[in-house]
Amino acid sequence: VVAGLAVEYLVTERRLRPSAAWLALPLAPVAGYLTYLRVRTGHWDAYTRAMRDYWHRTTDWPWHGLATTWHAAFDSSQGSPYQVFWFAEIAAVIVGVLLTIAVVRERRWGEATFVALCTLIMASSSYWASGVRAILVAFPLYLWLSRHRLSGYAYALLATPLMAVFVVAFTQGSWVD
Repeated sequence: VVAGLAVEYLVTERRLRPSAAWLALPLAPVAGYLTYLRVRTGHWDAYTRAMRDYWHRTTDWPWHGLATTWHAAFDSSQGSPYQVFWFAEIAAVIVGVLLTIAVVRERRWGEATFVALCTLIMASSSYWASGVRAILVAFPLYLWLSRHRLSGYAYALLATPLMAVFVVAFTQGSWVD
């Protein structure tokens, strides 16, 4: 969010003013959390270590994460909720890429920065996970849909049954992410 806000500030103001210092404020919770991890565990990167040690998730090239996620999506030895989860993760990255292209074409640089960085973070992992949650908070998607009414209707027609399926899966304990 900070990068998107900084780009939006620079596009709007065209120069740095003292008020730009407020852009550092969203970094305070991040610094607080890292400090908490350091005090509690002795490591600034305790979260990354936990992801690596317990979930076998590391930073990797997007094409490696895609290959792993694609293989998992078609692995019939897994239950269908897991397969749906993996397909949803692939779809989330595709939506992120398409949304980035759409907002770049509209020259909405702050939004494009936010979505592009979120998508890159989602995709730069040994396997793709958490993308569906990231798309839920990708506010530029909803802003874009509000500006393109026909796309908004198409989204509602697609999202409504998907949300119903996800709610049922979640309430039955079958949701993985």
